[in-house]
Amino acid sequence: MNRMALGLLAWTALLAAPAWAQDSSALVITESMSIRFSTIGAVPISWDVIDPRYTADPQQLFDLKLGSKGRPLEVVVGAPGLEEFFNSAMFKMTRSRDGEDDILRFESPGSSDGLVLIKTYRIPARGFALSIGVELKNMGTRPTTAEVVPALGLRLGPGLGPIQVLESGLFANFYKYVWPIYQVDGKTQTLGGLEPEDGDALFPGEDKRLDWLGIHNRFFMMAVSRADESAYTGRAYLAEGLTDLDLVDVDLLPYLPTVELSTPLMPLEPHQSRRIDFVLYAGPKIPRELGNLDVMFVGSWLPMRWICHGITRILDILHALLRSWGLAIIALALVIRMVLLPLYWISLKSQAKTAAAMAIMKPKFAEAKQRLAADPLQRDEAILLIYKEHGISPFGSLFGNISLVIQIPIFIALFKVVGDAYALQGASFLWISDLSQTEKLFGFGFDVPLLGSHFNLLPVLMTATQLVSSALSAPPSADRKQVLRHKLTMVGIGLGFFVLFYSFPSGLVLYWWMATLFASIQQRWITKRLGRTQTT
Repeated sequence: MNRMALGLLAWTALLAAPAWAQDSSALVITESMSIRFSTIGAVPISWDVIDPRYTADPQQLFDLKLGSKGRPLEVVVGAPGLEEFFNSAMFKMTRSRDGEDDILRFESPGSSDGLVLIKTYRIPARGFALSIGVELKNMGTRPTTAEVVPALGLRLGPGLGPIQVLESGLFANFYKYVWPIYQVDGKTQTLGGLEPEDGDALFPGEDKRLDWLGIHNRFFMMAVSRADESAYTGRAYLAEGLTDLDLVDVDLLPYLPTVELSTPLMPLEPHQSRRIDFVLYAGPKIPRELGNLDVMFVGSWLPMRWICHGITRILDILHALLRSWGLAIIALALVIRMVLLPLYWISLKSQAKTAAAMAIMKPKFAEAKQRLAADPLQRDEAILLIYKEHGISPFGSLFGNISLVIQIPIFIALFKVVGDAYALQGASFLWISDLSQTEKLFGFGFDVPLLGSHFNLLPVLMTATQLVSSALSAPPSADRKQVLRHKLTMVGIGLGFFVLFYSFPSGLVLYWWMATLFASIQQRWITKRLGRTQTT
């Protein structure tokens, strides 16, 4: 980033800072982040990801429109009056450098009990992890008690990134989650959206160790890790007073969680202090940047996570070869279809064999049912004998769907990988401006039930391909009713997928469209091969 760009970014950040903090703030710009700190409360008031490897435009990690209600990294001491004093006090700031690291030290005035808070930020020249020291000094004449200062820690939130704009499509808000996330005893867990009636969520529970705590959305995360072996507790909740802001209504509250990480504080003798060091990660959800923070595909069954990581690796390799995320998604659909080709061949072969045999066996079934109507046991034995004579299992139709069953975990994994792929953010392809979002080619001017207010072309192309494929893939049967039933079923499935996928990110819809097209081509090819095999 050149000098002019840095200057412009600094000036923009200054103008964007709240009016109450513009005269008492410090701007730190690294290769990865732009952070403006206020001396009021010693907290950041703006935080942008600017790393050119991951974004062309600055990405805000919290919304400036929340004002004083949206300041992360406020101190937690467990006593409301003292906490309010420290988080609204004017700190004295000193700035220095240690090698390539920026060091900002903030010292508060003394409280009525003679307590002084010191917050120290060490910000590296590159990367998204920084260290934060929180030190409480007793400069008074009396020891502190557990009632005066029960705990010491940090707060994150409310929310992460710009305030969400909710849309009206069926699944338009599916990827707009903003959830608390934490790790207990090495296992990462997430709270799937707090509601106002839920109350506080407390963790980790008895005899368990809380490793770190944070908030994450689709592409970014802020998380605070403990830097010692003290016993820490976590709390997640929806802060009060957010709906007092005009831009926040009740529906938006689940997207604005707040979390706290703190440890009990022992009494401090006069002139004694206690310092706690934290490591903060504030950046994109990219494995090579996250380090030991295990957050990718959290909440999935372990084998499913393995599948997700494998597909992610394949997608990265395809992108490295093709230099286009759109082409990489198309190539991924082709690779998955080729991997499934043997199973698809077996499935179609089994279906064709079963359908041909059923056409021959159907009159025999009818005759056996009529002849042995008075004896159900002998009737069932006769039907099983007919199956055996023709070498067909009564469960043959189920075996023919084995490829579909195996595709289910792969589809779920692709749903996660393509839907949450950070690299697709801002990636364009053909008429698609951003593969991580819906196309929104033009607005309807009104809301269409289940679909929303914009026209998306990819779901139309996907559904048209699926309907044409279903019209050409009637099962080999002489029964017209069965063929018609099959076509109506496939039409219903196609229309169902149209509604389901309409509001999904275009990268995911592009994958499913190509997968449908390749599957149709495979089916036509296999059917012809099977037909030639049966005639020879």
